[in-house]
Amino acid sequence: MKLLACLLLAAALPDDLAQNLSTWLEQNLGRPYVWGATGHKSYDCSGFVWRMLTDNGIFLKRTTARKLYLATDPATEPAFGTLVFFDDLKHVGILHDQRSFFHAS
Repeated sequence: MKLLACLLLAAALPDDLAQNLSTWLEQNLGRPYVWGATGHKSYDCSGFVWRMLTDNGIFLKRTTARKLYLATDPATEPAFGTLVFFDDLKHVGILHDQRSFFHAS
């Protein structure tokens, strides 16, 4: 799996942003998967990532993640908040730790 450090293009997030993202994730995990949905009642994978970023003041187009993936090198020190891509760039999630990630499915 190729990883991309995306959020603020930093290996580690500022503590306040990391806490805000953690809180957002706790509040939004378990929502139903609906293709093309961007929340708050349901999400698809890119809608989940986009909504999490947007709700926390990081404004990107919903389709920007793939472009970032193609334009940057893999993360050298993946950490919480790193975007993870797989299934030939058809699925995206947010790294939780070295063994798990958050995503809509």
